Amino acid sequence: MKRVEEILRDRFSEQITLEEIARIVGIHVVHLCRQFRRMHGCTIGEYIRWLRVQKACTLLASSETTLAELALIVGCSDQSHFSSIFKRQMGVTPGQYRHLHR
Repeated sequence: MKRVEEILRDRFSEQITLEEIARIVGIHVVHLCRQFRRMHGCTIGEYIRWLRVQKACTLLASSETTLAELALIVGCSDQSHFSSIFKRQMGVTPGQYRHLHR
C-alpha cells in the first residue's frame, strides 16, 4: 500500500484509473480497493480528493492563482466541481479560505 500512496501523491492531479494503479502495483483492482479502504478508512477516490484539496489550500494561501486555474492545476474538471469538493471538505468556499489565510 505504500507504493499506492506514492502513486496517488505523485499523480493526484491526473486522471488515473484504479485499473492502472492495480496494474502498476501488481494486484487485482478489488483487492486494491479493499486493502486501501481497510488501511485508510476511505476510498481511493476520497483520498485523491483530499490530496487535491490539500494542494489547493497551499496554493490559495500562497498565490494569486485564479480559482479556475487552480481547479485545473489540482486535477478538477472545472471551477464549479473544484469549489464543490473544496467546500464539502473544508466547510468554506475556496474564496473564503483564501481570505481567511492571507
